[in-house]
Amino acid sequence: MGYFNEESLHKFNSMCSDGVNFAEGDSYDFARCIKASGEIYGVSKGETCRGGKPISDAKAQKKKGGKTSSRMSKLRAAFIKKWGREMSSEELEKARNMINRLGGKSQG
Repeated sequence: MGYFNEESLHKFNSMCSDGVNFAEGDSYDFARCIKASGEIYGVSKGETCRGGKPISDAKAQKKKGGKTSSRMSKLRAAFIKKWGREMSSEELEKARNMINRLGGKSQG
């Protein structure tokens, strides 16, 4: 995986601010599905959910809200920053379990 230096990031940010479109084709249109574990994933329009069931965008946003989702988002971002890749499904499951255990503990 490649890396960007600070100068490149500033140039990219400037170009985005100027409205440069970096898309290489049409935008993606997809439906969302949810697994029993609570994981939400996308499928192409017309494609069926694999190992899950369809969910509306409103329900998907509601499922993503809350402290657990916020903690998970921060953890995933930190993981990507450190390792330069997404978490595997096993790593995601371990992280969710850890966050759920921490969330159940009382404060004070």
